[in-house]
Parts: sequence; structure tokens; C-alpha cells
Amino acid sequence: MRKLAVFDMDQTLIRRDSNDRFFHFLIGRNLLTEDFLSDEKRLAREYYEGTLDIRKYYEHALEPIRMMPKESCDRLLQEFAEEVLGKLFYPEMLALVRKFREEGRDVVIASSTCEHIVRRAADLIGVQDIVCTGIEYDSEGRITGRVVSDLCYKEGKARMLQAFAEKNGLTFDDSYGYGDSINDFEMLCLMSHPCCVNPQPNLRAEAEKRGWQILSLC
Repeated sequence: MRKLAVFDMDQTLIRRDSNDRFFHFLIGRNLLTEDFLSDEKRLAREYYEGTLDIRKYYEHALEPIRMMPKESCDRLLQEFAEEVLGKLFYPEMLALVRKFREEGRDVVIASSTCEHIVRRAADLIGVQDIVCTGIEYDSEGRITGRVVSDLCYKEGKARMLQAFAEKNGLTFDDSYGYGDSINDFEMLCLMSHPCCVNPQPNLRAEAEKRGWQILSLC
């Protein structure tokens, strides 16, 4: 069976929260107002505390592009990926992605961020496999604002990753996994070699208790 290397995305592969950067990108295009960010800050705080109602967050995060014509939405997301996301990757993490590829491992991005952003980030660095929350599209390819998969968050992220591994003939033996928040804890527990990247205090406490590797990146 093929071996795994799994990366969370926000503040693990990239140095910022991708949804937050997308909202600022939309504000810069006059497609969103600053008022939207007040709820975003509160929800982001709840996320890192591990207390977030993730369904409510998905509704919030998808609202700016809900029912936007497919061509316009695709163009906007591609421009965001090229102008913003591409500049946010940690060089150290990209080096690890390359290293694991050279070793013949399957590299997977597993993220609570929805697929419309994760897919584009993965494409930028040539990663084929992603595990994330799926979203609904209508018959014209527009994002409806609803999610249609298990929730790739906390236990759900671990559950979805296990299902992905089983379906694709992958093993967690000698696996590597990287995350930054307590919401990655269950995923990291699956890994032979868990590593916390600039971990939030609650995850750092768990990592130190278990002797997990901790990376500090600038």
C-alpha cells in the first residue's frame, strides 16, 4: 500500500487563513463591504478555540459567491489563486511536499476550507488529492451555499481522510501529517509522524504532552 503525507492548508501550508484573504480580495474588488469582516473575526476566533458551529461558518463563507454566475465565479477564484494564494505558501512546507513526492508518497491536502478554494490552492503546487468539505452546485454550475458532504472538521476530517485512504489503497503506516489548530488534532492522531506547525496554544499543549514534533515558521 502507498504511504501518506497529509497537510492541513490554512496556517499550515499557507501562512494565512484563505477565507479571510478571499474576503479581503473581494473587498478590494468592491464585491464585499468591510461590515462582513466583523462576523468573520468572531467566527475565526471560535474556530481556533474549537467551539465553532462549522455549518454556520460554511453558510457565512459561501454567501459572497452564492449563486454567482459560474463563469464569473471561476474567473474570480482563479484570479484570487494567482494574485493572493500563490504568495502565501511557506517555502519550508513546499520543500516538504517536494521531498515526499520524491519519496513516492501520496501527498494530500486535508482542509476544513471548502473545495472551491482548496482545489485551486492544490493546483498551484501540483497536488492532485484533496480531502475537504464538498459544496453544492446547481444545474448551471453556480454555488448554492449548501454543503453536500461530511464536514471536514475535527472528527469529520479524520473520518473523511480514513475513507479516502481506504478507497485509494493508502496506509497510515509511516505516515506524516501537518496541522496548526486543535481542529486538526483527530487527524494528527492518525499519523505515525504528527507535526504541529506554529500551533495554537491548545494544540501546542497536546503536542508537548504527546511528544509530537513542533515546527516554528516565519
